[in-house]
Amino acid sequence: MAELFPEELLMATDAVLDTVEDQFAGLDDPGDEKVLAVVERVVRALQIRFPRGPQGVGRQW
Repeated sequence: MAELFPEELLMATDAVLDTVEDQFAGLDDPGDEKVLAVVERVVRALQIRFPRGPQGVGRQW
């Protein structure tokens, strides 16, 4: 499993995902647009950290 999910990938992913709860908690009006904006920021942050993948992470669709 370590080959598929290297420690660097897991730690960087956790760092990005750790911010999600705070971002959602900070929404005073959690409408669809604001929730989707948080999700988009998370996806973009993961793409910036892994622009070419490992194992497809950050792949441009």
